[in-house]
Amino acid sequence: MKYLPASLAVSPPQVVLSKGQKMQLRAYKYLSTGTAKDVTNSSTWTSVEPTIATVTRTGVVTMKATGSALIVATYNGQPGYGTVWNKFTPFISVPPGNASFGKIEHVVFIVKENRSFDQYFGTYPGANGATTATLSTGQVIPLGHTPDKGQHDIAHDWTSSHGNVDGGRMDRFDLENMCSVGGDNLCLSQMQQSDIPNYWSYAQHYALSDATFSSIESGSYPAHLLLVSGTNQTTIDNPRSALSGQWGCDAVAGTNVPAMDTNYVVSAVFPCFSATTLGDLADSAGVSWKAYTSLSSDSGYIYNPYRSFSNIFNSIDWTTKVVSESNWRETCRL
Repeated sequence: MKYLPASLAVSPPQVVLSKGQKMQLRAYKYLSTGTAKDVTNSSTWTSVEPTIATVTRTGVVTMKATGSALIVATYNGQPGYGTVWNKFTPFISVPPGNASFGKIEHVVFIVKENRSFDQYFGTYPGANGATTATLSTGQVIPLGHTPDKGQHDIAHDWTSSHGNVDGGRMDRFDLENMCSVGGDNLCLSQMQQSDIPNYWSYAQHYALSDATFSSIESGSYPAHLLLVSGTNQTTIDNPRSALSGQWGCDAVAGTNVPAMDTNYVVSAVFPCFSATTLGDLADSAGVSWKAYTSLSSDSGYIYNPYRSFSNIFNSIDWTTKVVSESNWRETCRL
């Protein structure tokens, strides 16, 4: 397997500015070998919404009006995206309920790869779902029907995610180079109840959260880290390596993953971290837990998030609580 191609990251990726306020953005070209090069002054900078924010040829952005603007840095034909906002949409506060449903015996998280709420539950009655999509041209189209097995992949990485979302407008998915092949608009499609009856049954019998989103706009790796540890551990995309499947503490030397620190500087780190996870919290509280996932002999091993946390990977939990997904199927039969 070859290294993943180089990527371009704009930092900060999102920033709030008052009208008239300026901010220096930077562009980093991240090479698959783990080298991050500052290409700010060598990139071409443009604003997709210049009436809201402008940007100079050296990446200095100025907020002009209320709203959000997608800022594009292009280096050697490769784009990177950042967003400037006049203000963020505040989080919706939901007060705790006082209803009682009896004793909760188990909490189960079911994680699906590369799925969105609207793809699964956009047509669910009463849910805050979408059944149409706005294109970059402004045209509104109905979401198509996702086939049982897609005939091609769609982009799900740091760069594509920031471009697609377009500062919350959600109107640039059609510009993604893997969205549509032969006019199928695969990235603008959704499933129906008849396609996924079991998941709809879960929603009907338990609960459905229709305003919950990942706090990282990127690929699988940082999202899985966030899922079990509450943060993406500074990573912003998937690991790079000369060998396939090197996503964790047992990765070969030279494996790297792009990261952005608190000063928004892009660099490379090894994909192994020491941080508190859900498993650690459960252990401390004396609560039993299991992660039913892929092990080293399975093709989906890259999606095992506990593989990237040394405090789990090098402990007894790794062999006793991080177990094969086949065990879950056996548990369900009991």
